[in-house]
Amino acid sequence: MVRSRLRILIRRSAIALILLVGFAAAAGFFGSKIPSSFLPDEDQGYLYINLQLPNAASLQRTDEVAKKIEDALARRLASSTPRA
Repeated sequence: MVRSRLRILIRRSAIALILLVGFAAAAGFFGSKIPSSFLPDEDQGYLYINLQLPNAASLQRTDEVAKKIEDALARRLASSTPRA
């Protein structure tokens, strides 16, 4: 009784593994065939940041925080850019 149940489970796992490998192969094949122009503009190297300050924060404070973030990102970008 236990052996027959184990055989059924092993057969089902083998089928599931074969299907998984098939889907992975299909995903790799079709992924390599999709042109890069298929990607939306949002995925072309832009960075969006949601800046949230406490309620009633002034526009001046929001601008100061945004400039700090811009400066930090600019420094990081400058330090990670390879130089010729």
